[in-house]
Amino acid sequence: MFKELFEAKETKEYKIYYSGDHEGSMLYKAKDEKEAERKFKADKNFKVGVHVTVDTVELVEKANYEVYHSTYTSAIQTAEAYAKKQGYDLDPEEMATEIGTGPGKPKNGKTVKHSLGLFKNGEPIKGKKRLQIQVYDRGQSGNRYELNAYIS
Repeated sequence: MFKELFEAKETKEYKIYYSGDHEGSMLYKAKDEKEAERKFKADKNFKVGVHVTVDTVELVEKANYEVYHSTYTSAIQTAEAYAKKQGYDLDPEEMATEIGTGPGKPKNGKTVKHSLGLFKNGEPIKGKKRLQIQVYDRGQSGNRYELNAYIS
């Protein structure tokens, strides 16, 4: 019974990506995604005249890759290496189209998002499984870019 009570109170960390009048992400401790979103909507930082919408809510887990990068290219290469470590390949043509001719690197305080199809053993993965890449420009010297990559 004690274990059940402990598990019921356990919280996890969720990262909420938002856009609108402002764009960015915030972390919240909550028991599930819905509670994290409720906390975001109740956040006093967004009450007065600021209109934002939630783009995605994701469970924060310890990254299996380097998060902070000095260049945008390094962040993208790390995301590609992450997919390969998970046993997937990416289509070089799609990477050239999506990343090479896409929105470019993010501006200070902005996030650039990419969604790339995955291959396994040379065959495209059926369904909606894709590599999701988000690179945020923190606007700081040094390790300026923050990478978030996951497969969903």
